[in-house]
Amino acid sequence: MVKTAVNKVIRRLAAQLTRDDLLRAALDEALVATGMDDGAVYAWDESADALVLVALAPTDEDEEPAASVGSSEEYRVLKPGAGAMMEAVAHRRPIVVDDYQVYPRALPVVARAGVRAMVTVPMQIDAERIGGLVVMTFDAQHRFGRRDVESLDSIATATAGMVMSRERGKMEGALAAMRLLAPSE
Repeated sequence: MVKTAVNKVIRRLAAQLTRDDLLRAALDEALVATGMDDGAVYAWDESADALVLVALAPTDEDEEPAASVGSSEEYRVLKPGAGAMMEAVAHRRPIVVDDYQVYPRALPVVARAGVRAMVTVPMQIDAERIGGLVVMTFDAQHRFGRRDVESLDSIATATAGMVMSRERGKMEGALAAMRLLAPSE
């Protein structure tokens, strides 16, 4: 009973936020969970078969992202085969890159910015792609551990569920409206 009530509250809260609000919140929590200052969150664009940048950390409007990669189209729209994020989405599992400078699918703009290590996780529910989340560091000595990966994966899964719940809620609302507007027989 308590779990059902909590799920209802989560669905109601998720319905009040936009998809991008939910994704930005996931990025904020991912940074807190890993102690990192830099990261990004992407949304899946089915029609473009690509991930599209939603937010680049830091997300505080008063700060500029440490890496000046956000203005690059190469970083804003990720097509299949581009970087660790697309690898995570394609394989539907987290990807840890301990030395980004020698990573074979490194995005040149990210490598030039000096990123040393990163963790990327897909946001998905079953076969439905929602987006992806990445945290990164410029510290050559830093290594992401199992706990970092598990935390990010949990955040990504919960966020994907909230996004799907929100979208399904919209569809259910539209169907209910259609039933109300349909001529009665």
